[in-house]
Amino acid sequence: MTDSTDCDDGDANITDGNLYYVDGDNDGFGTAEYLVYRCELTDRLSENADDCDDRDSRYRPDAIWYEDKDRDGYGNSDVFVQDCYPPYDPDVWYTDLTGDCDDNDPFIYPYASCVDANGCLSHLGDLECECLLDSDDDGDGVCNTKDVCNGADDSIDEDNNGIPDCCAYTTSAFPDSTLNNRTPITQVMYFPSAFDLKFTVSSVGYRWGQYDDMVTVWWEA
Repeated sequence: MTDSTDCDDGDANITDGNLYYVDGDNDGFGTAEYLVYRCELTDRLSENADDCDDRDSRYRPDAIWYEDKDRDGYGNSDVFVQDCYPPYDPDVWYTDLTGDCDDNDPFIYPYASCVDANGCLSHLGDLECECLLDSDDDGDGVCNTKDVCNGADDSIDEDNNGIPDCCAYTTSAFPDSTLNNRTPITQVMYFPSAFDLKFTVSSVGYRWGQYDDMVTVWWEA
């Protein structure tokens, strides 16, 4: 015979189990709709049946809802209510996230994007309205979000072409062919980290004997 109250039917020495409520969302509160006998309390089980919504751990008897006047998803830690569900108010929103340092500005909340004192894209602190300085991993004085040459000095531009010297260099070489060896070939090389590149090609089409000038532009990733 199978005893529905036996928590371990494979061990004759263990007979009676404890009655627990299933806690589907594992928030510590169960539902009266589902009961089971178990030898001990484990995850997804509860000794009470007080859950408001066993499908969502946000909705429980001890839930705290913070007033969110600017509706940015973070509430005022000083204004809150404790209830299963957030209060219904068409004019004021509530959230289960707190830490808003300015609940009157929807663009200010923990980790919101901002521009720091050096003009670099960064983010706000977790509990402060102050914009944190962006990192400068290569130590060249140029923040990461503006860095062109990662790992090199972006501030050096001796040819004043607007491109850091660490990301562009020019080499010249003569072609192997003896038919056009009077005209040198100039190559401009850019590192993969370079971006927004601009250059000008002029005097194309000049005819030297029976050969035209030729310009080839290519990109190698």
